[in-house]
Amino acid sequence: MGSIRIRLMSDICPGNGESVGYGVDTDICTDIYGFPYIPGKRIMGCLRETAYQLKEYGLNEADEETIIGIFGDANGIEGKLRLSSAVLPGIDSMHEYINSLGSDGKKEYLIRQSSEDKIIRTYSSVRGQTSIEESGRVKKGTLRFIRVLNQYDPMTGAPIEFVCDIDISMLNDKEIKLLEKCCKSLRHLGMHRNRGLGNVIITSDFDKNKTAEVVKINDSASGESAQIMMRYTVEFDSPITLQEYLENGSQIKARTIIGVFAGKYLKNNSQADETFKKIFLDGTVRWSALTPVINDMISNPIPAVIMKLKNDNNKLINSFTCEDNDWKKKKPKSLDGYYMSHDKVKGMCYIAQPEIQTTYHNRINTPDSNRDDKGLYIQDSIKQGVVYGGYVILPANLKESVKELLSENDIRIGRGKKVQYGAATIRNVEIIDHAPDIINASEGEPVFAVLRSDLVLRDGTGVRTDESYIREVISEALNINNIIPEGYHDICRYHVITGYNNMWQMQKPKIQAVMAGSVYCFTCKAGNYPSEIVLGEYQQEGLGLIELMSLNNMKEIHNIRQGNITKKKYAEDKEAVQRLYNALLYEACLDKMNEYAFTFKETVEKRSQNTDEFKFEKVPVGRLRLMLQESADICDLWAKIEEMKTSDVSSEDVGKKKNTSELIKRFYGNKTIDYKQIIKDEQLWEEVNSNSVVYEMVKKHWKEPLFTLLHMIHYQKDRRAMR
Repeated sequence: MGSIRIRLMSDICPGNGESVGYGVDTDICTDIYGFPYIPGKRIMGCLRETAYQLKEYGLNEADEETIIGIFGDANGIEGKLRLSSAVLPGIDSMHEYINSLGSDGKKEYLIRQSSEDKIIRTYSSVRGQTSIEESGRVKKGTLRFIRVLNQYDPMTGAPIEFVCDIDISMLNDKEIKLLEKCCKSLRHLGMHRNRGLGNVIITSDFDKNKTAEVVKINDSASGESAQIMMRYTVEFDSPITLQEYLENGSQIKARTIIGVFAGKYLKNNSQADETFKKIFLDGTVRWSALTPVINDMISNPIPAVIMKLKNDNNKLINSFTCEDNDWKKKKPKSLDGYYMSHDKVKGMCYIAQPEIQTTYHNRINTPDSNRDDKGLYIQDSIKQGVVYGGYVILPANLKESVKELLSENDIRIGRGKKVQYGAATIRNVEIIDHAPDIINASEGEPVFAVLRSDLVLRDGTGVRTDESYIREVISEALNINNIIPEGYHDICRYHVITGYNNMWQMQKPKIQAVMAGSVYCFTCKAGNYPSEIVLGEYQQEGLGLIELMSLNNMKEIHNIRQGNITKKKYAEDKEAVQRLYNALLYEACLDKMNEYAFTFKETVEKRSQNTDEFKFEKVPVGRLRLMLQESADICDLWAKIEEMKTSDVSSEDVGKKKNTSELIKRFYGNKTIDYKQIIKDEQLWEEVNSNSVVYEMVKKHWKEPLFTLLHMIHYQKDRRAMR
């Protein structure tokens, strides 16, 4: 484990492949809050390129075997190095602070400065560039604007640094030495590296002996039960890119989880023994998919009976519990891709949908690669910072083996997990006895089979997804009447299960399945029924789980609200939060100072309509702008005004000097600057006045509001002259 720090020695452009309307042709990488970052794939690619340069220079450690061991190759060999994107120090605490700003409804001036656009402008600037013809003239139509990340922190004035987490636990000593030299040798990152951008210094801090935190496990199982359940949560430390398409609400399939823990098992035991087969292969142990934790409860795919009424303010209803059919006239919409958690104590159901982010990447093929797919491509992923949860159902005699797997803290999930994506942490493992509830039903009572996971059924002809066959299999398994009760109907969804084989770098076979959340309605015989059964193929991968619900159980799903996916909790970085607070406060002051220039102009113009006491037309704008530009402070400006010529009483210079003095006095105050008058917000002024860092920064920009005023006066004169 360890980290690398990237210090900017010039402005940099870590491009994201996008443009912003007509304003910016090439934008930089920023998160959803507007904070800049350097993509991990960009860093990994530059380190790999540096390694091959060192090989050309004859460095002993930089041989082909060592380089491939660290970075992998294009032929299926996966490198051992793992690293994240490089972010600002304390970025998680800054995100939390931005989220907390709107909670109390106060400090509107800070909330306005915390928008994505405002934060981007705080850390960046926009440059224009053109192409030049051989004659030296500008080529027509080549004007382009590029956003660059500024080298210096807007508050401290020090070069900005980024931190990138790095995992070197699988590297040997020779590979670590080469990686350290690659970090020292890498001098440029990002776009336009040959045009003055992207100069960096990278320092490494590796600690190969650092071990992951051991997960505390809450074991409340009796030890005598035939079956136990291990529930756990997973915090996403980076975006997670799934190996299958995201059409089914972004759950992490059980087959992905099995692959993660099977790899850990083989790493610790070096061979697939009998215990390995029971845990991962023959269905003795059943793994669930990972689904979002909503309002601190592990969720399930939303039952298809839950709908949203578009013509009734998006009201959420359970269509099986509505007393009449009026809801059918209000454009009901299914909620595919949503998840639901059920708080039985409060009698509330919460639904939510994971947020997906799209990132652009540029693939550059190496000379030894046979692939011909270089160029820009996109990657969809679940956003960083959310919490997912799942469970494992197993015999009690395998508890210690599975417990050991779950106690390892850090795991990697999904595609691209080597770099930038896939980092996650196991938390909150709980072991309990597992025994499904029993439903006592009377003759003719309706019951509902709700799919909690995808269902794949086969017969002699292949995979079957037709409704009649599915109903027949479920009714036989439960010994229940295959009759749809009056007033109800089946609601079925279908999709294709797929995946990606990293070893062979090819798509897995596509399998048709009934989608989780589908509901089948049956009529009971008198008797007892289990609330949970498992049917079909791939049961060890969490497929085929069916929950049986009585009518009373279905009616409990009635109070439905929009919930929130639980977010990871971070340790507070007070220094980073203070830096951000200072930057937002400073930007709020600049906005208020420029706003003051506009209101001042309007006020003076209204008064001058009724009196000749003072008018902007009598102020020598050009001369005052030059004096303001050359003044070190307000005292220096007053001194320059006093030196203005007054040859005789009739001279125009007398009026010009008098009006210039009057303007400065009214605008700034008499001899000194009255910042309280300029900011015109008592709460903001109190915070600035008590914050010495921000106050000193604001004082440095004392000229800006007057420059704004003089610009407006100047262009107003030009328009009048044109008339």
